[in-house]
Amino acid sequence: QDFEGNLKKIQQAVQQTKGKIMTYKGKPIEVFYHSTSNGKTEEVSEVFSNALPYYTTVDSMGEENAPMYEGSVTLKNSEFTEIFYSRYGIRLDPDNLASQIKVNSYTESGRIRDLTVGGKKMRATEFRLLYGLNSTDITFVFGKDSITMKTKGFGHGVGMSQSGANYMAKQGYSYKDILLHYYKGVEISEY
Repeated sequence: QDFEGNLKKIQQAVQQTKGKIMTYKGKPIEVFYHSTSNGKTEEVSEVFSNALPYYTTVDSMGEENAPMYEGSVTLKNSEFTEIFYSRYGIRLDPDNLASQIKVNSYTESGRIRDLTVGGKKMRATEFRLLYGLNSTDITFVFGKDSITMKTKGFGHGVGMSQSGANYMAKQGYSYKDILLHYYKGVEISEY
């Protein structure tokens, strides 16, 4: 990579936005962002405990070409069940995983909200962390002796997608256009 060129871009961006902050109803916002969405951003209360009005589900363009758009984790059934047992003390049947994993609901963005594994109901965010998955947009593929968990997106999905923002910038959108797309109802204010 061109270190000097990238450094100049960063310095220019800092100078052009110096003294500017995002506010909602006159107060600075809490800022969340992530690497790559699944094509839509996630509403904040699906991931974090509080709801914030400027975080809604919005379309995020150009994600399907991002390097981290698709991910996959494959485990032997025995590995999957051991990880689950070590965390929850519940023994799953490694010969019958498909019948022990049930998706209960999805969020508006198409990610899993919650699921039941071996009778234990849990948030998908907890499941994602347990198995080191890239996101909660998970598709399960059950093999004879293995389970594959395919994901779309990378990160929690809340706020601005860095890949989506990069795509929008390359399409000619300004930094203000990009921020106002991802953070609804905010204003760019002088600090």
